[in-house]
Amino acid sequence: MAKDQRLSAAIAELNAMDDKHKIKMQGGKLYAQVKDRQAIMRKHFGTDASVITTPVEITDEVVRFQAVISLDGTAVASGYSEEIRGTTPINRKAAVEKAETSAIGRALANIGLMGGEYASANELDPEDIAKAQAAPAELSPRQHLEAVYKRLPGKKLTKEKMGEINKAFALINKAFEEAEA
Repeated sequence: MAKDQRLSAAIAELNAMDDKHKIKMQGGKLYAQVKDRQAIMRKHFGTDASVITTPVEITDEVVRFQAVISLDGTAVASGYSEEIRGTTPINRKAAVEKAETSAIGRALANIGLMGGEYASANELDPEDIAKAQAAPAELSPRQHLEAVYKRLPGKKLTKEKMGEINKAFALINKAFEEAEA
């Protein structure tokens, strides 16, 4: 089965997941956990998929991670996360693990295996929350990806990393175009 067909099948399986397997978030929204989304990816791609995580920064105050997902040897998505140590009970003991898992979750979302909403409300600025509440309709996965991509130039990324992200975005964008044709 072709890569795009396998990805479509994985997304369909995730969308069909029974709500009893999801967790209820603040505000009552349901969320498919990273472990379940990663298991679906593995089921459909096996060893043709890889997830590489890289600590971007680990200090006494903050932990930042990047995760890159490759399908058939080609990087197709990345995700970043940041955890501030000591801000929650879990961040007092497991900030590294939480940051790594969050980065994987964001990368999975970037290939269409979303857990629920793109970012939880407690991760957004009040201005972003107001904009989201005023939005007339939900964003498509492509619109989410484009929004993330537009925010990248303001991040501290090396030219090499930005080049990798640009290549991955181009591949994903091409897949969206082919799916829409």
